[in-house]
Amino acid sequence: MGRKLLLGLVALVFTATTASAASIGRVKTLGQGKFAVDQFNDVVLDREMKAKTQSESGTLSGSYNLLNSNGVAVATITNLSATYGISSTDQPDLDKVYISGAGFTYGLLDKLDIYARLGVSGGDLKGGSGTATFTGTATNVKVNGVNYGPVTVSQRLDATWKEELKQGLAYALGLKYTEPFSNGLIAGMDLLFLGQENKFKNTIDYTLSGDIVGSGSYSENGKGRMYEWQAAPYIAKEMGAFTPYAGVKYSQVSLRSNVDGEKTKFSSENNAGVFLGTDINWGKSVIINFEGRFIDETALSARATFKF
Repeated sequence: MGRKLLLGLVALVFTATTASAASIGRVKTLGQGKFAVDQFNDVVLDREMKAKTQSESGTLSGSYNLLNSNGVAVATITNLSATYGISSTDQPDLDKVYISGAGFTYGLLDKLDIYARLGVSGGDLKGGSGTATFTGTATNVKVNGVNYGPVTVSQRLDATWKEELKQGLAYALGLKYTEPFSNGLIAGMDLLFLGQENKFKNTIDYTLSGDIVGSGSYSENGKGRMYEWQAAPYIAKEMGAFTPYAGVKYSQVSLRSNVDGEKTKFSSENNAGVFLGTDINWGKSVIINFEGRFIDETALSARATFKF
């Protein structure tokens, strides 16, 4: 009954939780020459990225032709004199970003493992907001041959946006070192590099106020890459079938996006955090692991390791 209950819990967590983050996973090293495979699921519920605020203002003057898709002028603006202002804040906080996949671990030494992971990733990024204002006059506006005379325009546009990450590739490489002590105490260090490559859909919702009133939305596609480096020392205690552990970590996330050739780079707002979790030994060959990470991010992980 106990094993059926445990297996059901593991299946529930592995089905419901997909994730993206850097979990240390299993606590103990395997031993020299031994290897293991695992199935992992991680989810970042929230991680703040540093905001990038941009502002621009200036003036426009002169006469302009507005062309259609065939290059034919459909409107002419004569003697335009206008001022404009643009301000925007991009803050692509990670919001339910996940990684799910499999890993391989090999014992280089009795106390040192090397491991690799490969999987798929996706999720959402909170986007940002912006405002644009435009005020100006023109001595004449001609549209499709019709003259409308002097025109005054005062316009404001407010917009918000968010990004949906499409399923993409995730990969990781890491090292784990452990030092056992008496009474079942274990000290360890986990070093990890994690990468993700995703296409994304950026959806912009906007509202117009002023001479033209209305609202709408449009979308644009782009590509993004996310990298994370992490160093995580920890202390664990063997307690029968359970090995609970806790530690601190330093991790830095870098996000690079490209939309129509416009490249932007973001980094994590907070880099130091804590984590805690437990290994559950199920016989001699299977280890179930659950972990949570806090402060710099809010993230959860679950994995099953099969030793050989």
